[in-house]
Amino acid sequence: MKRIFRIAFLISMLLGLAACSRTEPTAGPAESETKTGKWPPLPTSGFVANRRATQDDLNKGDAAFLTSDGTPMTTIEIPQYAYLQQGGKRIQGIVIQAERTKDGKELIGMKSLAGSHLVGMLWEYKLLGKTPPE
Repeated sequence: MKRIFRIAFLISMLLGLAACSRTEPTAGPAESETKTGKWPPLPTSGFVANRRATQDDLNKGDAAFLTSDGTPMTTIEIPQYAYLQQGGKRIQGIVIQAERTKDGKELIGMKSLAGSHLVGMLWEYKLLGKTPPE
């Protein structure tokens, strides 16, 4: 799992996107990230849906990563509730971005309930839909 985050980090660095380093690819989730909290209402803005993220989206915090060749994954509802499995822990958050790279990698950007922007592969997420989980 750490390897995936290292790869995502290296890709962002190769693209010259130091802003993507918000995600700590070699570190496990912070304790504050893994505490179970009450789910907030889904946002009406602050996410990227049905299009590729731009540098402006990343700067505003509406996106968690940039790709040079990504296409939006239109089959994934954005925003929606999700868990990211990282380091054997489950992190609660809201999906704010979903893109597929030219080579087929399916990347998800999420804003954790603690406020961190996280990036992972689709298979690392449990997508929960638009109804707050109990």
